[in-house]
Amino acid sequence: RDLSRPCADTYRVAMGLSTMCWAISAVIGAALGRRRRTLCISGDGAMLMSSLELTVAVEQRLPVTYVVLNDSALGMVRHGQLLSGAEPIAHEIAPVRFDQLASACGACGIRVDRQADLDGIDRAWFESDDGGPCLIDVRIDKVSRIRIARGYIDQPAKRFDVTGFDRRAN
Repeated sequence: RDLSRPCADTYRVAMGLSTMCWAISAVIGAALGRRRRTLCISGDGAMLMSSLELTVAVEQRLPVTYVVLNDSALGMVRHGQLLSGAEPIAHEIAPVRFDQLASACGACGIRVDRQADLDGIDRAWFESDDGGPCLIDVRIDKVSRIRIARGYIDQPAKRFDVTGFDRRAN
């Protein structure tokens, strides 16, 4: 809600089909088309699945900055399970140092372990059309509450089956 853009048609999000990983390669296409600094905010699960797209950005010296929200989990899976009252399973992933992965691919890799580290990031990685690709690996708290729709996730919601009928009614 507080996103400001310098001009129209500069923000893309694909939520309709829950297209995990879409942004990782879409940002490459956007940078190829405009040759301007392009920002991708992604979870660690999506980046883990499509991380080698970064090699294309390196090869083409594209002005792309990836911000990876890293909690060593498939956060949307975990939060979806919590919302639906489902058993929390299969949402944890092994810890990955995406900053080191980026460096290994030839991109700039930056690690953010605490909020104070954000001040040390050169603003050029967000504003400059020079410098090639960068990946900022931001460690986040996996137990923080997130805001979805009308409120915070505090308790499991009612459980529904695929037809939308409440299984616990009666």
